[in-house]
Amino acid sequence: LLKGHRDFGLIVTARFADGKVVLLGVLPGRKKKTVANFPRSIPERLKSTIHSACCDMYEGYTEALSEEWPKVRIVIDRFHVAKTYRDGVDGLRKQEMKRLKSTLSKEEYKQLKGSLWVVRKRPQDLNSEQKRAQQFLFEYSPDLKTAYELQEQLTDIFDEPISKSIAKTKIRDWMERVSASGVKCFDAFIKTLNRFSNASFST
Repeated sequence: LLKGHRDFGLIVTARFADGKVVLLGVLPGRKKKTVANFPRSIPERLKSTIHSACCDMYEGYTEALSEEWPKVRIVIDRFHVAKTYRDGVDGLRKQEMKRLKSTLSKEEYKQLKGSLWVVRKRPQDLNSEQKRAQQFLFEYSPDLKTAYELQEQLTDIFDEPISKSIAKTKIRDWMERVSASGVKCFDAFIKTLNRFSNASFST
């Protein structure tokens, strides 16, 4: 919840067994101390009913929750996970578009129109025009093609109904493929992911 230029509020909700989501509170900030005060305010009789807590990859959240609820499973919201690794690929796309604008003719560069969506959309969601633009772009940028393929491989892993241990093995294999590929756009994501190696991810 954005309050001002650099100030944030934190919305806390709960999802019940029937799928109903209710608002539990709005915290005045997202600092670790502020977040930690909320679990402490919950009555003891209710704490035993909490089995998992979902948040984004902000360490103030995860550290506070882990310390206050050591037995509660911490789940990272998949939206924030996907945004982090896809932002890396989009950053590479911007670099490549800047490079290609200075090396391609105007007519050739026009064929790259819509490049934003050719790396953000899943392959099955691209229309025929976007597929052509993607093929043309990847011909001039093999690194971007590799990054896109790795991005989609990771998304496929998160889409699979598999156990946490199997997912960890597959993600570790994926990291090795990234390292072997030579692309650097996932470096920040992998560094972040390693910090949350003990967490689960929402589906």
